[in-house]
Amino acid sequence: MSVEDFYEILKGEYANKILFDTIDSYLLNKTYKTTAEETSNINKEITNIKNTLKAQYNDEVTFEQYIEYYYGTSTEAKFKESLSLNYKRTLAIKDYIKENITKKEINDYYDKEIVGDIKASHILITPNVTDEMTEEEQNKAQDDALTKAKQIITRLNNKEDFAALAKEFSNDTGSAEEGGDLGYFNPGTMVEEFKNAVIKLEIGKYTTEPVKSN
Repeated sequence: MSVEDFYEILKGEYANKILFDTIDSYLLNKTYKTTAEETSNINKEITNIKNTLKAQYNDEVTFEQYIEYYYGTSTEAKFKESLSLNYKRTLAIKDYIKENITKKEINDYYDKEIVGDIKASHILITPNVTDEMTEEEQNKAQDDALTKAKQIITRLNNKEDFAALAKEFSNDTGSAEEGGDLGYFNPGTMVEEFKNAVIKLEIGKYTTEPVKSN
């Protein structure tokens, strides 16, 4: 991609942003009148930014330079308009949630998608696949890894120690020495297949079928 092509893309994206902001501003200003609370919040935010700049840069960076660099606007008046638009957008989102989303739906979404940090262990079995292999050889390597994973689950079913098996077989060198312990993490940061499997498990349980992920 040439510099000219990239510049044209940026111009298009910037034009779209201006268009959407203009439409939002027109619609939201009709529905949500500017209140004393909004004005107070905006003034406080601007004051906080100015105080922070003063403390960190001692007038080496002006307020106008800061908002132009980070927000793409060069005057305080334009910046206030941008803050006002975002404030009204937030009000609109809150009103939409009140009218259209029940508390149960919010709780269900939180439970399924925004799960807090949990603690889990795993035994990672990776197929020994290389780019030089034929498709048939790669499929065999995948099958061998699956068979190995099932054999480990069978040993777990026979009451063998999870940590000992992880140390012996896991290809995750980072956690193998810790008995497969991944510590605390948010499932949302993991690949989809692992996330879906781990949030369904009860404490102290393990998956009875291998979890295949890309």
